[in-house]
Amino acid sequence: MTPSMITFTYDPEVKMAYVKVSERGVNMTVPAGSGVNFDLDADGNLVGVEIFA
Repeated sequence: MTPSMITFTYDPEVKMAYVKVSERGVNMTVPAGSGVNFDLDADGNLVGVEIFA
């Protein structure tokens, strides 16, 4: 795994934060709990986390 820069964004219109931990493409989104989704690449590695308020 190559090092990546972690980025954080927030969209106030939809009240969603996103923490991006990889530059790889998202293959699937998995619900992780109330208001939280994990974005995974084709190998099942974490790409990002969606957090809804």
